[in-house]
Amino acid sequence: MVAGAMAAAATRLPARLGPTQPTATAAGALKKFTGVTVNSVFVSGEHDDTLLRERIADVKATLGINLTVTDLGADAMHDKIAEGFRSGRSPYEVSTVVGFWLAEMVGPGSFEPLEKYVSNPELTPPDFDFEDFVPKHLDYISYWNLAEHRNGRPGQLFLLPGPHSDAHMVVYRKDLFDKYGVSAPPKTWDEYVQVAKKLHHPADGVYGTALVAKLDPSISLSEWANRYVSLGGRMFTGSLKEKTVTPHLDSAESVAALENMVELADYSPPGVSSYALTEVADGMSAGKLGMIMMWVTVAGRAWAPTLSKVADKVEAAVPPGNGVTIRGGWGMGIPKDVKNKEAAWAVIRYYSTKEADRARVLKYGTAAVRRSTFKDPEVVKAYPYYPTFAKLLEAATPYPSLPFPESWEMVMEPSKYWNLAMTKQLKPKEACQKAQEAVQQILKKGGWSKSA
Repeated sequence: MVAGAMAAAATRLPARLGPTQPTATAAGALKKFTGVTVNSVFVSGEHDDTLLRERIADVKATLGINLTVTDLGADAMHDKIAEGFRSGRSPYEVSTVVGFWLAEMVGPGSFEPLEKYVSNPELTPPDFDFEDFVPKHLDYISYWNLAEHRNGRPGQLFLLPGPHSDAHMVVYRKDLFDKYGVSAPPKTWDEYVQVAKKLHHPADGVYGTALVAKLDPSISLSEWANRYVSLGGRMFTGSLKEKTVTPHLDSAESVAALENMVELADYSPPGVSSYALTEVADGMSAGKLGMIMMWVTVAGRAWAPTLSKVADKVEAAVPPGNGVTIRGGWGMGIPKDVKNKEAAWAVIRYYSTKEADRARVLKYGTAAVRRSTFKDPEVVKAYPYYPTFAKLLEAATPYPSLPFPESWEMVMEPSKYWNLAMTKQLKPKEACQKAQEAVQQILKKGGWSKSA
């Protein structure tokens, strides 16, 4: 079954990748790479790149590396990295990969295996503590089994977790809940609409909610998929191995998910059909929204005093449904075709320490990748939703197309039709039918369905 293909193996770390044993090599004696240039790329809008960009001078001083940090939109970044692999000239020594790209980019063996870098005391200090990474995120983003064409263990380590993990949570204004008589966060998507309606007071400069309604990956990954999964929808049935995969984007659950999104547009700011992640998160942080459902790493900025006007007024809750949300997050890896792989590893290691993870979270409200960050008293005080997030991250599920090399197509093609529904150019049922047909064609072209 498709679900079985995505199931991660046991989360026990291989013994050889436990904390490096103390040696005579001290952190200050790690290999330096004076004059070497390392180009890195991160997704825009999620503060993945920000801390590293701020530390370019420190990278130069401590590692000797001339570092460049680029950020791109997800679609442009995907195409840039994919073109590099096709041409054999990857433009970035450090490439970040999201889970939905694993089968396409990591699956063919295009990335350098990382075990030898983790275990080498000249390249990785004793206190790096590999065991500290969140095991579920390691299995999701870091390991790929080339023989079985799936993520998780047993498999090879191709990416390091980071610069963030992810799940989804509801963020709401407790002061507005109190003001308008809302006693608790919504438990169902119908209740979500009713709460948004109560919080919707445009004359006061506050809108009930906002959502990603633009033609953007997260209209599928975040908005539609979370509703669909929580309503009991199954995107695929059948077997990859036997090539009998059938999509279900035209199911009753899919139509209900899209209808809910369309209804919420009535309690959103004007122009919400052009909103992507940044517009939703910034609207919340500016105090213009009563409630949102969002990726944790994006929503967390609402608690960051330097980024938010409502840092002392927001609270978090589990999204409506069964407590299972779509899993996200990125990994950092080294394309096989680049030179200076050890220098690229030095940058990845530098940006994967406990200190860097903690600093990203405290300054920008991103989603942690290390267990120590989840337990840090200062982090929990600054971001009181972290215990809730830890539970959400344990239960989160990958976007259903993850096992397919065509996964990104199966994110982007339906997004076109969800956007057309949000702009009232298609009825939800029509949009779902067109999304179903588009995914059927992708499966047929890929050879995953005999009857699609």
